[in-house]
Amino acid sequence: MKIAQVLTAHDLDWAHNLAYNSMLQSCLALMQVHGYRTRGPERHKTAIMFAQSVLGEAWKSRLKRLDRIRRRRHRAVYEVAGLVSEQEATDSISLAIEFSSEILR
Repeated sequence: MKIAQVLTAHDLDWAHNLAYNSMLQSCLALMQVHGYRTRGPERHKTAIMFAQSVLGEAWKSRLKRLDRIRRRRHRAVYEVAGLVSEQEATDSISLAIEFSSEILR
């Protein structure tokens, strides 16, 4: 996440994207630990839904934030450059740090 933090001074979209990718990889690792994997066009969404089923209610609001980050990241990468604000990038990085700490337990 240090690189994402450095990127906030240079490219907010990519700082946001790195934070999102960190959380996505954590979701995918969580799936693998439980003996599952996902493929196809809804792969990202499926991984987040799986994390919700494993992490439960305590993480529901944070995983909703992750899903919003997923949708925002999609737009920033595929539709509109310069979409992510500094606050969004900073918030996504903070959530990614919190999320990876939880998954590593």
